[in-house]
Amino acid sequence: MVIKLCPHGVLGISKCKECKKERKEAYNEYRRKWRDKNRNKVREDGRKQHRKNVRKEVEKHRIERIENPALCSKKDSAHNARRYGCCPLANACELCPEGDERTENLLRHHPDYDYPRIYVTVCPACHYWVDKAVIEVKNK
Repeated sequence: MVIKLCPHGVLGISKCKECKKERKEAYNEYRRKWRDKNRNKVREDGRKQHRKNVRKEVEKHRIERIENPALCSKKDSAHNARRYGCCPLANACELCPEGDERTENLLRHHPDYDYPRIYVTVCPACHYWVDKAVIEVKNK
C-alpha cells in the first residue's frame, strides 16, 4: 500500500486545507475563463432560468390571492399608499443605533397589514431581523 503525502506534508491530499483551497481556486479560475469564452451561452441560460422563475412567481402570487384575498388587498393598499407618495421614507434606518444609521437601500416594514400606513423605515439588515422576529412570534 502506497501512502501519498501532499506537497504540504499532510497525509492524504483530500485532508490538506491548503490543497483544497488551491483546487478550489483553480476550479474557480477555470469556470471564470469558461464564462468569459461562452458569454452568449451564459446569458441565454440566465434568460431561460429567469423565464422559468417568473412563471413560478406568477403562479405563487395567483394562488396566494385565491387563498388569502384579505391579506392581498391589505398588501395592495400598502403598496398603493407608497406608490402614490402617501408614505415617505425616513432619511435613515429607524432601528440602527445612534451614529451608525444606514441611509442607503431603505425599506418599509409593515408590522401589521391591517394598518398599511403604519410602517418603520429600516435598512435591509434590520428588516431581516425584524421579519425573523415577527415570524417567530407568529409560530409560537
